[in-house]
Amino acid sequence: MDFRYLTSNANRSMRNRERLKRNGHTASGRMLWTEHEDEILRQWYPNRQMLKRKLRNRSAFAIKGRVQKLKLGSITRRFWTGKEVCKLRKLWKHAPKAELLSEFEGRTWASLDCAAQRQGLRRDRAPKKITGIRELDVLRKRAGDLNLTLKDLDAMCGFRNYFTKSARRNKPRPFKLLKAIYALDGHIEIVWND
Repeated sequence: MDFRYLTSNANRSMRNRERLKRNGHTASGRMLWTEHEDEILRQWYPNRQMLKRKLRNRSAFAIKGRVQKLKLGSITRRFWTGKEVCKLRKLWKHAPKAELLSEFEGRTWASLDCAAQRQGLRRDRAPKKITGIRELDVLRKRAGDLNLTLKDLDAMCGFRNYFTKSARRNKPRPFKLLKAIYALDGHIEIVWND
């Protein structure tokens, strides 16, 4: 077997690396990190404002990546303990966001949300917005009591998106309200004031 082919590729790679160092740019045109820039990172690392001033031609992500590569900052990853998961399971469904964040100090909302999704937890649905139109609000509340979404209510009545977009309506349409009342197994009664 002839190894000249392999050695020629290795030599070509070495020549390319030397050329990139001489030019100061990668093949795609990005600037290589210099020893001077690395020294600035080592000197000023925790002070991000100063790093932005000193390294104006570097983005925040580039600085963060280089810091990780040089192993200057410690990357802390907090794993979820069994106790924390149990507490999350108890609180996730009903507790408001502020209470959850105060209960799990040091965790972001994204971290809590991601852990809850991994555990298959769901939060209670937010209550439907009040439109200010009494008939429409009663119908929306009844649909919620029957565990129907507004999209389901539209499908039952044969509408495209009347109730789905009902929070934006100013004037309800009586025909559509009547159809929804009958679809939800209700009836209308007229009472005279005599």
